[in-house]
Amino acid sequence: MKEEKFAALTGMRFIAATLVFVFHYAQILYQNHSLDFGYYLLRQLNVGVNIFFVLSGFLIAYRYYSHLQSRTELLHYWWKRIARILPLYYAVLGIHWIWQSLQQQALPDTQTFLLNITLLKGMSASYFYSVLTQSWSLTAEGMFYLLAPFSFFLIRQRKLFLLQIPLLIGFGLFMAWLQHGSNGGVGFGDIVFVMSSTFFGRCFEFFVGIYLAFLVRKGAKAKHSICYTTAGAVAFFLLLFGLAYFAYQGKIRVVNDHAIGILLFNFLMPGAIGLFLYGLLTERTLLSQLLSKKTIMLLGESSYAFYLLHIGLVAEALYFHVTPNVFLLFVLLSVLSVFVYKWFERPMYQYLTRMRHFDQKAVQKIPQPAPYSS
Repeated sequence: MKEEKFAALTGMRFIAATLVFVFHYAQILYQNHSLDFGYYLLRQLNVGVNIFFVLSGFLIAYRYYSHLQSRTELLHYWWKRIARILPLYYAVLGIHWIWQSLQQQALPDTQTFLLNITLLKGMSASYFYSVLTQSWSLTAEGMFYLLAPFSFFLIRQRKLFLLQIPLLIGFGLFMAWLQHGSNGGVGFGDIVFVMSSTFFGRCFEFFVGIYLAFLVRKGAKAKHSICYTTAGAVAFFLLLFGLAYFAYQGKIRVVNDHAIGILLFNFLMPGAIGLFLYGLLTERTLLSQLLSKKTIMLLGESSYAFYLLHIGLVAEALYFHVTPNVFLLFVLLSVLSVFVYKWFERPMYQYLTRMRHFDQKAVQKIPQPAPYSS
């Protein structure tokens, strides 16, 4: 399947980022009716992160599964991941800390600083929300990027696909058990934290994406049907409303702090997302055409910038000094994100990938994605 067939997935990144935005602003949208069912429904829209994780699993597996078998290919792959994530992340972190300094606020302690610049804060329950709240997910993404070549090797050599999931989850739970009773610190935290917030508890989402890549690589042909897209969408919304109902009945603000929430959120929801994405990739529907529009694709390409900016210093400045209207804030952040993507994020990625010299004979075997993509 050609790269341009992934246009709908690029547009889907914009949808995922929008869902996360609404999730974070649910309290403002429902500030006078926080006990209504609608509030608990909006509080489940962090499923946008699930979508990002499944997409990451798909894109990395589709493009790199048959490669990454030499030192040069591995270095090329990891360098592109670094160039993709870190420049903009460090820029946003830097602006935050510079602003703190100018306001004569306390700068982060050494542990907070190190865990944030190394993207390890998402492994620690104590530092999980430090500095940029939303950047915890980059820890899970980074762990997947790091481990994906080894996972692919195991699948190629030993056909170990499904076995990796319980092994990774088991490792996370084992680490939580080892630290049981410890007093905070930089540790993993308890079992609930491991399952709801770390790569080890969330690895199934990435493996759904990997399996989706295997299905598509077999040569799935686009067809005039809406079967998979419809089934995936129906399953997605049923699970979404199921999560909201469970939360509403128990007045539970964070459903994946509970076993039923973890089951629905971590294991059933990714399956629905995978089915829906398979439909986008293999069926010609009005939705896939809409998500492939240039404007939607541009918003999808700038979704990483949007994700880093939609809460934090920049969002607060716009909300308190420009407009308290959440819809207008969304529009302003979207425009700003496109600007940041075009004039900083993409140029920095292109510069860093050009400056690193690799053995071209080894690298040219890797199917090259669009000039700027995951």
